[in-house]
Amino acid sequence: MKKEKIDGWYKSGRNYLHFDEKVSFEKASRIVKNPRKVASWNFFPFLQTTVKTSKITRNDEGEIVPKNKSRPISYAAHTDSHIYSYYATLLQPIYEKFIEKHGLGTNITGFRKLDGECNIDFAHRAFNAIRSMTPCIALSFDVKSFFDEIDHSILKQAWCTILEKTLLPEDHFAIFKSLTTYSYVDRDDAFNAFGITKSSKKNGIRRICNPLEFRSILRPAGLIKRNKNSYGIPQGSPISGLLSNIYLFEFDKAISYFASDTKSHYYRYCDDIIIICNEEHEELFKNLVSDELKKLNLRTNEKNVIRKFFMGCDGPECDKPIQYLGFVFDGKRAVIRSASHSRFLKRMRKAVSLAKQTKRKRDKIRTSKGLETTSLHKKKLYTKYSYLGNRNYISYAHRAAKIMDEDAIKKQVKPLWKRLRQEIESD
Repeated sequence: MKKEKIDGWYKSGRNYLHFDEKVSFEKASRIVKNPRKVASWNFFPFLQTTVKTSKITRNDEGEIVPKNKSRPISYAAHTDSHIYSYYATLLQPIYEKFIEKHGLGTNITGFRKLDGECNIDFAHRAFNAIRSMTPCIALSFDVKSFFDEIDHSILKQAWCTILEKTLLPEDHFAIFKSLTTYSYVDRDDAFNAFGITKSSKKNGIRRICNPLEFRSILRPAGLIKRNKNSYGIPQGSPISGLLSNIYLFEFDKAISYFASDTKSHYYRYCDDIIIICNEEHEELFKNLVSDELKKLNLRTNEKNVIRKFFMGCDGPECDKPIQYLGFVFDGKRAVIRSASHSRFLKRMRKAVSLAKQTKRKRDKIRTSKGLETTSLHKKKLYTKYSYLGNRNYISYAHRAAKIMDEDAIKKQVKPLWKRLRQEIESD
């Protein structure tokens, strides 16, 4: 669809079940491009699910301990998603002009299209800044519960500032209200209420329920919850990332201006902040970050990371390696963090195990019919978990190794082919 590619906002690949059906590009266009329709649009509740991630860290005694993190992810209904996506494409170029005007183009890296760059490039840039500034201090901050703490009144004012308006236009205000006084339903609760299973989608179900069932079953069951706070927006909508950048516009200005004055480096990817500075400016930056976040009713996590880099016999060294955007850097080399490696191995073993279970079930049926057993289906395993695939962890690692010119990353993933073969061949 040529027009779809030109407009960019229409995503035909959203295949999840929601309270409405998927809509065509033509129908979505008639809605999103009509400000009056958007201003009076009744947005469906978000579907919310919790994503759990785990990583390995060290405590104050130097012991390795696992750390689990949960974050709610919200999925907008299909038509709602197109509205959010369309208005994101309207706001994005306006925001880009604002940050370029204030010289922030290289400071903010998340939720922007930067000539095909990704987190590999952003991490590489930060690590090169450390190399060029050594001896130096690297400060890493993580904004606590970022999306859950966004103040509605501050967001509204920042939105108006970007549009250069004193009040939000009615269509923009409708979207603002849908993201601040938003309602949501736990995805599992919604599926259970209508007897939906993982196989239901394959059986032709195109939506969770029809409007009558929504009103007569979902509402009386009390499954619809509403955000009654004066803060918090759903994480996961097509416009939430951009709005988080707009929200932090004044913060970015304050930190980047001070970084420029002190010949330091400042980068922010969503709520992940790194500052590379001389040791004499460490406390000044720590206080500035804290003060500027307070103005936005935000705060950093209790334990911020401070790493000291110094010149050793063979070049830059550090007291402890620093983690940034999925990579670990010690002054000499960058590698993919071990938690990502462990998650890949866990998923690979699980996938091989599932493939073997499927083979056993298939062979049992074939044997009962007097047919010969079949071999294990390996094509999908090789595509997802080996160098034979184009878009997997291995290809990502090779891309990182090329961009960062790091043989250490290649060495990290080199044994994975052997591990996959061992898993496949084991009983």
